Amino acid sequence: FTADPITGYKAISNTRATSIKKNDKDLIYNVTYTTNNFGYRKTPNSNLDSTHCLIFFGVSFTIGEGLNDDQTLPYFLNQDLNLKVFNFGFHGYGNHQALALLKSGEVMRITQDCKDYTVFYESIPGHIRRANGFSDWEDLNAPRFHLGNTLTWTNEHKTFWTKIHNKIFTILKNKSYLFKILLPRYTYNKQYNELYFAILQEINSLLQVQFHTELHFLLWDANNLSDDTEIAESQAIIEWLAHQDINAFLVSEILPQYMHNRLQYALHTCDTHPNALANELIAKFLAHKIQSREITTHA
Repeated sequence: FTADPITGYKAISNTRATSIKKNDKDLIYNVTYTTNNFGYRKTPNSNLDSTHCLIFFGVSFTIGEGLNDDQTLPYFLNQDLNLKVFNFGFHGYGNHQALALLKSGEVMRITQDCKDYTVFYESIPGHIRRANGFSDWEDLNAPRFHLGNTLTWTNEHKTFWTKIHNKIFTILKNKSYLFKILLPRYTYNKQYNELYFAILQEINSLLQVQFHTELHFLLWDANNLSDDTEIAESQAIIEWLAHQDINAFLVSEILPQYMHNRLQYALHTCDTHPNALANELIAKFLAHKIQSREITTHA
């Protein structure tokens, strides 16, 4: 990890990092992450000569936490497509990072050689709370948006005093137990939905303006392991999508038995990040949609 002025944090560029996770003596995973020049995960089968680019935004599910480079969703999807791949997903991100990357022009800069674009955003219900600033691993450098008459990126421009404020905040959060317990806690409230939805709409609008393409949305909706909060968040997102002109897919409609046996598609009973099987099956589904032109490159 390293600090980043746009997303708050990202991976160090051109790095191979080994990650090992255990539960007592039980190995959950032992994998290696490889990053590119821009500090995002490499997709080994990316066709660097292609001008049709496959772009992914998302979180740890998207970067492929607990999986090797050839087990992620972008990797499996590109087996059938042979496109140039950009995986902008990262551990702990939300849709606020995706919007910041677009509004800052970073995506345009990185993908400037592309002519056609197919874009996915992979979400979990918990991204509602992340969009509203309840991620306790983020400092004040993470992008923050406010919904008033318009959607505003409130900390886009960071001054010297902003950086000092952020530094003090980070020190207090890491060192002071009292400061931690005084920080706001998330309890699901419908009012938090609106910012998350506004960010998604702005992402879709920017994709049309900047790349003449549209957003395709993948939701890991509620399942048999979901608590009441995740169920409420999931239902709210699904109800909202029903009234939007956004091409959306629910994981429950793709993976057999997902609703009743979520662990079948998890890394481990102690870690429900998607396993390689889940990514491979979802990729087959999405590849078919692209090849049948149900998912298009143009808005």
